[in-house]
Amino acid sequence: MEVCDIRYGAVQVLDRSLAEDIVSAGGTVLLRSGTILHARHLELLLKHGINQVRVEGWSPMSDQLEWKFHEEAPLFSTHYQTVFSSLETLFEEVGRGETPDAEETVKSFDTLVQDALSHQRVYLVLQQIRGHDMYTYRHSIHVGLWCALIARINGYNEEDVLEFGRAGLLHDIGKLRIPKHIIQKKGSLTDEEFAEIKRHPEYGVELLEPKGYSSLILDGTLLHHERLDGSGYPFGRKAKDLPPAARITGVADVYDAVSSDRPYQQRRSPLSALQLIADELYSGRLCGVFGYPFVSHMLKAYVGADVLLSDGRTGHILRIPMEAIESPVILSGTTIINLKDEADLRILDIVEKQ
Repeated sequence: MEVCDIRYGAVQVLDRSLAEDIVSAGGTVLLRSGTILHARHLELLLKHGINQVRVEGWSPMSDQLEWKFHEEAPLFSTHYQTVFSSLETLFEEVGRGETPDAEETVKSFDTLVQDALSHQRVYLVLQQIRGHDMYTYRHSIHVGLWCALIARINGYNEEDVLEFGRAGLLHDIGKLRIPKHIIQKKGSLTDEEFAEIKRHPEYGVELLEPKGYSSLILDGTLLHHERLDGSGYPFGRKAKDLPPAARITGVADVYDAVSSDRPYQQRRSPLSALQLIADELYSGRLCGVFGYPFVSHMLKAYVGADVLLSDGRTGHILRIPMEAIESPVILSGTTIINLKDEADLRILDIVEKQ
């Protein structure tokens, strides 16, 4: 059980169950214990001046997939869980010291990619999967899906789109050689622990290269933490030495990491994550050739999305200015709100319609 402040931690509350009844100042029961919290519930609580709630854990991922994707892409949930189970088995093999054979995992993942690209609004729903359990598996799947989308946006042919997706799926496989107490550590890493973390790209190539994976997949695995200005790792390579797989996987990896629940860090809202990507593009660390079209594509996709505001109101996005991604223009009821002009108002999260 955990006490959360809705005003600052809405992303940590959505899709979790209440641990106790919520009663208004007048004695009316507003919500019963066990209620799965959605945006409309948080809106109700904030309007009653209730800012803190006691919550249990998130709903199981299988339940979240079922109710979040049943309208957008009915088969996506099934395909996702197939890939998840296959990836779990693959990673367990690596954990036992075996050389991974990802052929079946890749086949099922290709089906998932094709389903996602045929129903691109699933990418918006993808970021609404809550909880940090099994983060490594979810992150691998999601980075693969983002890589495929970035490749599609940039005009690659269908086979290349799938191959970039596979690179994203397998990019972190080397982390399975890192001791769990380092990977799951919530506090600051020691210099020695961080040095070990930075070896996971090389460990990944050592696992994949003997199985004959393509140079594109090996590039994505080895170089996804490199940056165009030379500030990345493991080699500190600069732009001229970074192939497309490194650049695409780098953008996808950062975007998914900061917009996902992790054991050691609270997720950002999708618009906050896109702002961070834009900042990294402006600074010359991430690749603008692939990054700017991706950010532009996602901003267009989020127009019309429903949001929960910090004062308890809900609304939907009318326009997102590139120069102020976290401050879009919102329609709430009949009121148009320009968040650039509202210093005390912000988006807590993008939410699904209820």
